[in-house]
Amino acid sequence: MTLVACQPPLRAKLVPLIARQMLTPGMNRLLSLVFAAAVLPLLGLYALLISISTPSRTGGMEPTVTTICYIAFTFIFGALIIVSINFSRQLSRQAKGQLETP
Repeated sequence: MTLVACQPPLRAKLVPLIARQMLTPGMNRLLSLVFAAAVLPLLGLYALLISISTPSRTGGMEPTVTTICYIAFTFIFGALIIVSINFSRQLSRQAKGQLETP
């Protein structure tokens, strides 16, 4: 009977590689702030598009189309804001040294 050494799992091989390729903590904090600050222009653009699509005396869209636009804009901008906040939180955790891989 021969004994065969087991290969270490692939994840054990990748963790040192990932740790070497990380950004510096200062750069992670900066990018975390940038992603968090990116939410404000998204909210401004959302408010602008909602105000443009609102029906008024001088123009606008029909109420049904307006409602569909409101729902679509809410989903699109909501998803973008959630992604931006998640990126910001992940970069903040990495800056503190808490490496979390998905």
